[in-house]
Amino acid sequence: MSQQYLKKMQRNVIAISEGHPDQLEDTKFWLTRKPIERLIALEILRQRISNYDNLTSRLQRVFTITTRP
Repeated sequence: MSQQYLKKMQRNVIAISEGHPDQLEDTKFWLTRKPIERLIALEILRQRISNYDNLTSRLQRVFTITTRP
């Protein structure tokens, strides 16, 4: 279903709604940034919201040394 949605999605349309003046300024700012910069900022915000910690979120690896006869 998501693939069909992406095919139908209009990728060249940007809707800017009337809202808080700061929101409009933020939108104008982000439209001047490169797409990769926007994605990096989005990933940083996602990590902050989900309390992502790359030091503790990994699975612990346990190694066991065995001797074979």
